[in-house]
Amino acid sequence: MGTKLLERRTIHSPVGLDVGQGFLRAAQLRRSGRRWNVCLVSSWSQPVRTADAEDNSERVSRAARWLRQLDLRKHTVVAGLSPPDVELHAMELPPMPEGGENEQQREAAHWETKRLMSFEDGTAEIDYWPLPASKVMRSTAIGV
Repeated sequence: MGTKLLERRTIHSPVGLDVGQGFLRAAQLRRSGRRWNVCLVSSWSQPVRTADAEDNSERVSRAARWLRQLDLRKHTVVAGLSPPDVELHAMELPPMPEGGENEQQREAAHWETKRLMSFEDGTAEIDYWPLPASKVMRSTAIGV
């Protein structure tokens, strides 16, 4: 019951922020009854990245100014990454024990993700999420 009250009180979603090579994109939703509607969509063309750290710090400052100019109702952000910055790997792991994951399953997921990833070892942060049971998919987890 407490969760339903929180859901009703949430009027605006966190800001979805897509960080791409050439653009930043932001979107926010607003609850209207039981439905969500898009209340803000915006994009900003980023200058080309350079090797000069001073140029890139100016780029970051301009992006921050752009975000401040948007009519955001909530300042919580969910950032979106896309390849090549993130890799998703479907895996088949043994079933989880009752009450959640175990350390062996976590180690297996990390080992399998390391085996599948194209990043150099030690340069990536790794985690995984179990998937709900499905009659269609054999995958039981996603390594990220």
